[in-house]
Amino acid sequence: MADERISQRPEAVLQEVTNESYLVINTPQGVTKKVKLSTFNQQGGVMAFKLVIEPAEVQTLGSVPISFTEKPGLGKAYAMIGASLFVNYLGTPYATNTSLDIKADGATQPQYRLLNALNASLVSERQLGRFIVGAADTQIVEDAALQVIVPGGDPTLGDATITIFGTFRLNER
Repeated sequence: MADERISQRPEAVLQEVTNESYLVINTPQGVTKKVKLSTFNQQGGVMAFKLVIEPAEVQTLGSVPISFTEKPGLGKAYAMIGASLFVNYLGTPYATNTSLDIKADGATQPQYRLLNALNASLVSERQLGRFIVGAADTQIVEDAALQVIVPGGDPTLGDATITIFGTFRLNER
């Protein structure tokens, strides 16, 4: 894949892309730049994710958060840029504890939250909102994985699979 663009290789899968791969960028002025992914990631590159959570896992998100990143290492921290939630409603909405947070493990407050995210009674897709905190609260934590959690306890009932789409960057201190 040395000089090929991933878009030119539809058969490319995520496992093929390593830190030794290159990201090809075409500027509006028509200049093509090539950046090694290891350099891009070290300089706060934007990363995207898609996380599918099955109903049995959703019902334990209050007590068993799901981490969707590894710890980035000392001197590094993840910062969420944006996220949306797709709820594939099948007939029974979740009850109690239906908000959804994306937070760094160990943080006192989430980076993103969607109130009443899980009590949808129809198939829906919504944006999670940036969560504003006080000066003494922590949101971005050094060497902490990002996770999805339901604040307040486990949801009850519910049979919907949820999918979270999002982007985040790596901050290197």
